[in-house]
Amino acid sequence: SQSPRQRESSVSPCSPSLDFGNTGVNEPSAAVIMISNPLATSLGVIGVSLAGEDFSQFLIENDGCSGEAVAPSSSCTFEVVFSPAAVGLKRSTLSIASNDPSVPLRQLFLTGTGTLGLVSPAVFRGGQWFLDRNGNGVWDGCGTDGCQGSFGKDDDTPLVGRW
Repeated sequence: SQSPRQRESSVSPCSPSLDFGNTGVNEPSAAVIMISNPLATSLGVIGVSLAGEDFSQFLIENDGCSGEAVAPSSSCTFEVVFSPAAVGLKRSTLSIASNDPSVPLRQLFLTGTGTLGLVSPAVFRGGQWFLDRNGNGVWDGCGTDGCQGSFGKDDDTPLVGRW
């Protein structure tokens, strides 16, 4: 198993969303989520969970928060790992349930785009290779992937290799 690449982040539960950006297929990327307790009493974290169409592309690891009482002026952390299994945009919702009297359920909207990472797709035409610049595994045309002369058709099939 590969170890996740750690993302620098100041993300906390008050942020509305977390975008992992472009992440290579089967190349995990992690973000640390911190729950801070500004209350005068202990904050009971009931649990953290994932839901949504692509929830299986995201994991919760190193959960030091679920089922814990966070003392006043203290915090706890857990990691959200994005590990796309396929190319394309992935979405999920992270829910954090607690006994916070003002906001007992916080949600963060998670997104990330699975790319081919270090493996660059290309098409071969007229004796030349042309790389797919955005790494989505398909030819998107000259506006996105760039062309030389009249190169590029929307239905081109990419070839894959390490370049």
